[in-house]
Amino acid sequence: MPIPGIAPARRRRSETVGECVLRPSIDADGRVVVEELPLTLDLLLNPREGDQVTQSNEHERHLEPLIDRLRRFLERRRGWGVFSDLLIHWGKGLRKNSPDVAVIEGIGNPKAARGSLDLAKEGGRVRAVFEVVSTSTASQREKDEEHNLAYYARRGVEDYVLFYPPERRGSEDPALRVYSLAGGVYEEQEANAQGRFLMRTLGLWLSVGEDGEPILEVVATGERLLRSDEEEAGRREAERRVAEEAAARQEAERQVAEEATARQEAERRAADEAAARQAALAKTLLMVVENRGLPLSDDARQHILDCHDSSRLERWIEHVFKVDTLDDLWKVA
Repeated sequence: MPIPGIAPARRRRSETVGECVLRPSIDADGRVVVEELPLTLDLLLNPREGDQVTQSNEHERHLEPLIDRLRRFLERRRGWGVFSDLLIHWGKGLRKNSPDVAVIEGIGNPKAARGSLDLAKEGGRVRAVFEVVSTSTASQREKDEEHNLAYYARRGVEDYVLFYPPERRGSEDPALRVYSLAGGVYEEQEANAQGRFLMRTLGLWLSVGEDGEPILEVVATGERLLRSDEEEAGRREAERRVAEEAAARQEAERQVAEEATARQEAERRAADEAAARQAALAKTLLMVVENRGLPLSDDARQHILDCHDSSRLERWIEHVFKVDTLDDLWKVA
């Protein structure tokens, strides 16, 4: 359904992704018209505010995790921002452009919504630029590998990084090219033994995983930067482990309590059984004493009833037939 006030874009159908620039404009009737222009090197090097180069899904897939990780890493640095496809005004008379990803230091409000950034007005400094090389067109490739290489060096951008997506990488293309500024010109870095490149301005190691996704690690700590979804998954996993540990601890405590209760119950039953046995032995002894007609005073009766040593009561029962008085019985060990 047409949107009121928005004319349908004049689009040239093409199966090749990244071959056009979408340029909005106002027609004579005051309507916004989006025009599709064939991609040329001049359009890439001299964009207007609002221009949008069509990108492939693969292009966005490689940019999004990089932007997410960088923003999360730099969010605590005052005045640092990470921007994607932002039209940058480098200064009066200088060509404007829109890097895939630009890391900028020294701007007042990095999180403010903006369609462009005027470095002269806001006082910012571009510290690093990341480009995903579109190898499907010669103009895109020439822009990233040649024109921008010289341009960013003149603008003082300290690190310039080129990503080559695996699904579009040529047989001789690397996964990464990293350039560091030295003496006003770029020098291409060699990866270290671990396949990592050092970005001194950010304090990060940069490499590419087997899936083609960028890997960022903090130089000072070795910590690998996570995407938001990875960190959230890690947080949920940590919470799950904490909950499992708490449940296991509660179960262990329950088992300990049950064992203590069972032990107490066993001890109570044993005590009851011992008391019942002592009472039965005392009763048997008194009956034998009375049947034999031995003198039984109240103190002697109580002495028998107060004896809690079942073994002694058994010995008394055994010897009561061999004595003539209870005093002789008490002498039995």
